[in-house]
Amino acid sequence: MNRATLPAPVVSAGRTVIRRYGMTTAAARPGPDFLLIGAKRGGSTSFYYTLLAHPRVMPLFPAARLLPKAAHTKGVHYFDTHYARGMGWYRSHFPTAAARRIASRRAGGRVVVGEGSPYYLFHPSRRNAPDGTFRTPGSC
Repeated sequence: MNRATLPAPVVSAGRTVIRRYGMTTAAARPGPDFLLIGAKRGGSTSFYYTLLAHPRVMPLFPAARLLPKAAHTKGVHYFDTHYARGMGWYRSHFPTAAARRIASRRAGGRVVVGEGSPYYLFHPSRRNAPDGTFRTPGSC
């Protein structure tokens, strides 16, 4: 079954339940290991999906394979349009620490998860956006 065949109220209810579950478990969800910040029409979507093809890169929660959804979610637009929803909402989009440990064992090494949006540098209210200072994950 694909999303197109589901009634809109079912899709809406499903989104609500999944996000509420994610927010309830937000404390168990570490933030991203990387942010993919690119230019609009600069290939960031292709790059993100190429990264996801690597066995040690996890998709955002929930994974598309668990839903009637064509592709994984690339970005949640927290820093540009959803900042007011809070850190719990943001963290609700990432896999739990337990899911990351399981995936790490299966992959034979540490897995990483991240999100991306070209709008993080473009959006007019970028006061909440990352400032362009980048670090190697795990170096702090």
